[in-house]
Amino acid sequence: MNLLVSRFIFFFAQSNDPVVKRIEDKVLIEALSAIENQNRYEAQDFSVSILKRANAPRSAGIPGGHEISHSYYVVISEFDEYPETSLFNVGGFYNPKMSISENDDFATMTVEFGAFNNRITKKYTIELHALTELK
Repeated sequence: MNLLVSRFIFFFAQSNDPVVKRIEDKVLIEALSAIENQNRYEAQDFSVSILKRANAPRSAGIPGGHEISHSYYVVISEFDEYPETSLFNVGGFYNPKMSISENDDFATMTVEFGAFNNRITKKYTIELHALTELK
């Protein structure tokens, strides 16, 4: 039975490809950029805050399952008295593990996701006004 469940998850887990979406809602951008959190990273000219969000039940796309996917809100803010900010939502990821590597000019976000026996890795470059998937 466990083998059957494992194969089912292997073939059907993470059926949707993660999507990057730029968010333009000024109120939401201001609210999320003001939240203090422990997932804050810094490049030379900007900081990056990452907030993990649990999506709705069944969002992982596994037929007959109740598993959820997760998305990340990526808040990018320059260092200034009145900083320019950008907000992106990237996801949904099934069972994600996220890491950041910092550089002077940009940061790289790496997300490993999927079933335990079928992990996928995606990398994104983060700049002040852009979050772009690396191919």
